[in-house]
Amino acid sequence: MRHWLAPDYYTESVLLLDPSFLRQLADVVVLDLDNTLVPRDVERIDPLYAAWVESLRDAGLDVVIVSNNWRGRVEKALEGLEGLRILAPAGKPLLK
Repeated sequence: MRHWLAPDYYTESVLLLDPSFLRQLADVVVLDLDNTLVPRDVERIDPLYAAWVESLRDAGLDVVIVSNNWRGRVEKALEGLEGLRILAPAGKPLLK
């Protein structure tokens, strides 16, 4: 079975993805929280990753954070990044 959302590109770190490149592909970037933006056992986003998320928004991208964690965990991890859309708990992956 295929997952409803499947990646077109893979990278070792989201920090290697240029916001202007992503903007050419889409208007919205959907990001997982754990092990993408924040290591699973870390409570708050690293400032380097927070700056990268802000650079996405500066490039005109809408950013959506999707996580299987509870919303409180996600909001705490992303503290300081205002106005992000959050889908949590997401119950992913969903099969098509």
